[in-house]
Amino acid sequence: MADKSKKPVWLDCDPGHDDALAIILAAYHPSLELIGISTVVGNQTLDRTTQNAYKVAYIAGLPSHIPIIRGCGESLCRHVTTCPEIHGQTGLGGADVPEHPEYKTLTKQQDENYLWNIYQKIISVGRPVTLIATGQLTNVALLLKVFPQITKSLLEIVLMGGCIGIGNITPGSEFNIMNDPDAAH
Repeated sequence: MADKSKKPVWLDCDPGHDDALAIILAAYHPSLELIGISTVVGNQTLDRTTQNAYKVAYIAGLPSHIPIIRGCGESLCRHVTTCPEIHGQTGLGGADVPEHPEYKTLTKQQDENYLWNIYQKIISVGRPVTLIATGQLTNVALLLKVFPQITKSLLEIVLMGGCIGIGNITPGSEFNIMNDPDAAH
């Protein structure tokens, strides 16, 4: 049974090394209850970010009841730029992280209904959920477009994106927003 004193959170991410830490923090912060993880293209390809989420979950000992859902592999309207120069070819900076023993089986069970699966998990909590997005906002935008009623089940959306002053990609843009500005809009 869920601990009602903890804030339920869903983490939508593109695991490079920054989001690997976000997964661990969301899972083990004493005031949070991580109810699920979804992946999106960004720091690396969708295959890599999904694989990285499973790897981090495995080495961090996350409970198996926390689902990891493979999300969207492209931006809404633009070409996606990954950043191997920052996060390495695997997205985890070249760290030799062991494979989740059930990775291939678990990812084969997923289908194109990822938005429905995220939606169902969030509404099943029965109290407002905080949606945390640490990657580009494609999954979040699609979820809100396809299931606008989900807003009744969300307390807030917290995101990592945007810039004040100088961006981290161009003088006026930040990576997560630049990779899918249509979703951010």
